[in-house]
Amino acid sequence: VGAISATVITALRFMALFNAVGSLLPLMLAEIYDYQQWKTGKRLEGFIQTFAYAVVLMATQFALLIPAVIQAKMGYTPNTYFDKEVHQVTNAEIKTALDYYKTALIISIISGALFILVMLFYNLDKNKYEKIMAELKEKNLNTEINQTNDEDLNTTNPTDGSIESLAEDLKSEHINTIETENNQAV
Repeated sequence: VGAISATVITALRFMALFNAVGSLLPLMLAEIYDYQQWKTGKRLEGFIQTFAYAVVLMATQFALLIPAVIQAKMGYTPNTYFDKEVHQVTNAEIKTALDYYKTALIISIISGALFILVMLFYNLDKNKYEKIMAELKEKNLNTEINQTNDEDLNTTNPTDGSIESLAEDLKSEHINTIETENNQAV
């Protein structure tokens, strides 16, 4: 029984090295940037990324306290099992270690269940994300067209921008039109 428990615990700890939150966070943040831009019209990548990683860091620091408190209450001190001196491990120490490993397994299961529960509320699926991206591309294209039109208006205007200059240009165009009409009539 002891060897099987140790094997299962080792396998679970190895799987725990693959941190789903750490792996999914960059992918989810990219989607969140686009969603936030679509929703508000502003893109705040730096703020969102800093805030998200700060929350994860604070939650991790808090979560590390839980096993330490449990170990202290159970009387489990891992260092006693790895002393430099060879000593006989008592049955009470073995029972305490197994109880702690069972508790650690329960904590892992609960944290995994909480992660799944949180992910159930993440409703940005593939179809919704594609719709958001299409709308953002359309807005971006419209913005680029408007900027190009504004630039064209500014560069094609031969006047210096004053009202007097514009009036002179209109007056000379009008005179040219009248002269051309008179020449065609003759």
